[in-house]
Amino acid sequence: MSDPAAAISAKGLNECRAAFDNRAMRPAFDHTCGRHLPVGDAKLYVEQVGDPAGEPLVLLHGGLGGLTDFAPLLEGLPPGLRCIGIDFRGHGRSALGTQALSYALYQRDVLQVLDALGVQR
Repeated sequence: MSDPAAAISAKGLNECRAAFDNRAMRPAFDHTCGRHLPVGDAKLYVEQVGDPAGEPLVLLHGGLGGLTDFAPLLEGLPPGLRCIGIDFRGHGRSALGTQALSYALYQRDVLQVLDALGVQR
């Protein structure tokens, strides 16, 4: 199975970067304009939509899910939020890593992602 990122053209990547640089963020999670963050022994995939300066809202999917599960919900949220979607280890576009999966590990991963994104807690 091919990597979904390989299907994204250089033009598409540049458009994603330009949108982020201009702080005009996309309206939905779609696995095209995020980035991988090193977290422990894995690289976790993260996307943000909404107001970059807004109140952060972290959306965490359930088992066998991914951040795209929340795409239909984003339109119904109030404006002014900074929505952060994270693919857990081994889900979506995130690497599995070598550590045994547990809720405690997921919690540590989320806190490290929030730190890397500069989210105040």
